[in-house]
Amino acid sequence: EAMDRIGKGQTISDLAAIYLECCTQLDGSHLRIRYVAMEKELPIAGMVADRVYGDYLNALNRRFFELFTEQETAEIAGTHEVTPYLEREVWQAKGKRAVILVDGLRFDCAHEIKEALSGSDVKIKPLRAGLPPITPIGMTALMPISGCELGFVQHGNSLHPTVNGKDMGVRQNRIAHMKAFGADCREIGELENASHPPVDLGELLVVFGHEELDHMGHESAEALVRHLYIEIERLARMVRKLHRWGYPEVHMVTDHGFILIDEKQLPPEVPCDKAWCHVLKERFALVPVEADLPLKTFPFEWDPSIKVAFPPGLAFFKAEKSFSHGGATLQELVIPHLVSRIQKTGKKPATM
Repeated sequence: EAMDRIGKGQTISDLAAIYLECCTQLDGSHLRIRYVAMEKELPIAGMVADRVYGDYLNALNRRFFELFTEQETAEIAGTHEVTPYLEREVWQAKGKRAVILVDGLRFDCAHEIKEALSGSDVKIKPLRAGLPPITPIGMTALMPISGCELGFVQHGNSLHPTVNGKDMGVRQNRIAHMKAFGADCREIGELENASHPPVDLGELLVVFGHEELDHMGHESAEALVRHLYIEIERLARMVRKLHRWGYPEVHMVTDHGFILIDEKQLPPEVPCDKAWCHVLKERFALVPVEADLPLKTFPFEWDPSIKVAFPPGLAFFKAEKSFSHGGATLQELVIPHLVSRIQKTGKKPATM
């Protein structure tokens, strides 16, 4: 059914709707089948799932890339631009609230967390990640940075966005920025291991440090599949704990999604001369704005003298593993904002 809809899709909105409506049945089911096939030692079942899902993933994102790069902007109809949306809905909001930052949470994974939060009122909104969708850019784009001086520094083949001259590729600088904004920043492991709520928790609590999904994916796609549901339950447990500790509203936000596809189904590499580029990665490159290249490019928000170049669909500039992010696909660019709400009871926070 999804393949038929892709063939008829005429707009970015059509393609985004297919992805958002089918992500649990297709992206999510692919991961679930891979997991069960691994547990039951049924490799052929996993191979069949990879083949069928790969056909869908390639078809969806070939068509999406065609339409996406016909635009003059990086907008994705049906989604909100991440920075202004979070500033309005989360950072400038009133009342006691907690925000959990997760590295590499795909949209279907957010639905898995929602299913684990029975008893709460859970909503998920689609946002568009910053370009390119990698951790330093994505995590910085989650912060309240409107009105700040934005910039960019390069260290070797890596990129570091700056806010008011501070390198936001460094986690401690991002935490310092949030603290200066007025947030109480706590490491997730500190709160997970606490049997009682700390007495000095702030009105706006930011929980950081959950990087396992992204870290495992880069190490091994099989490790990600094997441990994904443990991490999903871990995040759901954190939400429930924060509710018990007196936060009626808990938000979960992320920097980027990911693609996970059998390496046999990856498209061939797309040539990209390193001499053209400031930065050359597997799924994107940064090039001078005046460069005339046979590649699709978008403005780079952090430096007007630079453009972001992407290979088409699931293609790569350099060889990559099954798990990746940084490119222009719906699975990488469309990220979830999950918010869980409970009714205020007037009771004191639980201590056990």
